[in-house]
Amino acid sequence: GTPVTGLGDCTPVTSPIDKGGSVGWQFVGNTALYKPMEFATFTYEWDFGELGTGVGFKTDAVTYPNSGKYTATVKVTTKDGNTETKVCKDSLQVNGAKITCTCTTDFKSPYDYTAGATVTWTATCSSAGANILEDKFTWVGAEGTTNVGSYTFTEPTTVTPKVIARNDDNTESEFDCPS
Repeated sequence: GTPVTGLGDCTPVTSPIDKGGSVGWQFVGNTALYKPMEFATFTYEWDFGELGTGVGFKTDAVTYPNSGKYTATVKVTTKDGNTETKVCKDSLQVNGAKITCTCTTDFKSPYDYTAGATVTWTATCSSAGANILEDKFTWVGAEGTTNVGSYTFTEPTTVTPKVIARNDDNTESEFDCPS
């Protein structure tokens, strides 16, 4: 067969999951190239690294004994024998030691801020049985790489960022930081 590209992508059915949990993976076909029913005639070979292999456009559940980020690879073979090997764009987050976070802010009201004013949020996080990685925070809707995120206003608006905290057990969790 001839190598092809753009047949589709793959993703875990659910993410995140807890350590020791199981999840299947699925292939989502590019219907601009093939009709949905044609994808049923293709073969799908999955590789989960040390966790094994699978077949089908949707796999049986794979069990993840350790926390961390995982991905999968699928080789799709069309009815004509053409193939595409695809590393799934979406990864699976497997969480171990639970993280809890609360956010505080100096935000008073969306109308108190003029262009150029900055508001900050502080995430106070803990994790039983693991250490929070203080320099591995990710903010969505604010800027920051630690537990402190900030936003500089360009106009009056409501800002509600999210913070993603990580621990040394390879767990990551996302939390809303209300204004």
